[in-house]
Amino acid sequence: MNINIIADASGSMSSMAKINIVCALLKFCEDIPIVHKKSFSELNFVYYLLGDSSEPVLFDKKIILKASGSVELCAMGKLLEKTNKKECNFLFLSDGRFSNDDKSKFQQITVNYPDMRFISVAVGADADEFLLKDISTCKKVFHPEDIIQAVETFLSVSDKCPPSASFVNFSVPDAGEENWDE
Repeated sequence: MNINIIADASGSMSSMAKINIVCALLKFCEDIPIVHKKSFSELNFVYYLLGDSSEPVLFDKKIILKASGSVELCAMGKLLEKTNKKECNFLFLSDGRFSNDDKSKFQQITVNYPDMRFISVAVGADADEFLLKDISTCKKVFHPEDIIQAVETFLSVSDKCPPSASFVNFSVPDAGEENWDE
């Protein structure tokens, strides 16, 4: 199974060493099939960089990533066009700093790919987890420390995240919560 890993290298990734976290995650993903042979031996990772160009480009993991410029989320539509519809598995490493208009355009493009699995990993304390959740097909956001669970999502039969997955829960507390002021 191919999993396309898209590393966000836009300018917003330069703050808080987010690009360094992405580099560490890429290295970790490279080691997953080696370290976890029984569970992940059939995985093949293909790496793309979403940076200065108008579309994600295949990149060599040996290059040094630098965050610069601005990119549009909908630029990934060009990558989708090149991808085998049966192998539409994407792991997106990003801070989610894209406009709502850009998010809407991306979602319009993805309607044409009903079998696509698009999993978001929120990088950085200022990550827009709401946007990343909205574009993720399992409607969950993973954090860098949960990268294994994000990868496991591709191995599960359904589009739902595996029960072991740790994710951000965006629920609003109910009115019956304990009163701390008493």
